[in-house]
Amino acid sequence: MLKHFYPQPFLTRLASLAAPPSPRRSLAFNSEGDKLAAGDVKEVRVWNTADWSPLIKGKWQFHTSQIKGLDWSSNGEYLASIGTDENLFIWCLAKKMRRLNYKFAHKGGAVGCAWIDEGKIVSAGSDGSIVEWDVAADMAEKFK
Repeated sequence: MLKHFYPQPFLTRLASLAAPPSPRRSLAFNSEGDKLAAGDVKEVRVWNTADWSPLIKGKWQFHTSQIKGLDWSSNGEYLASIGTDENLFIWCLAKKMRRLNYKFAHKGGAVGCAWIDEGKIVSAGSDGSIVEWDVAADMAEKFK
């Protein structure tokens, strides 16, 4: 039996983040790299990467099951999350207690999402579909 061994890149631990002991199933840095979002079974947490202080903790808990996809808008102010509960959420850092919720985004749950631009998101689901969402008007109304 032939075995291959590959050298491992040198990794340095930057931080250990305090959070409940549930597995993180999705991670996303914003485009500037100064915010990190992590999704677990029901909650999204956000940290400032300069000092690893929490920006969002205990407020974004509206998913009812695993969060499979996270993506930041290009301006770093909005975060999209999607999961096996069939919901697509849009969160706003400036209005932490407000959110947009698109229910039944994908039958059987979703596996990922990505911003196209500030007002459009695409999502991929377990149902085999890819959906483009025009969320600009809803965002303008909800987060004004």
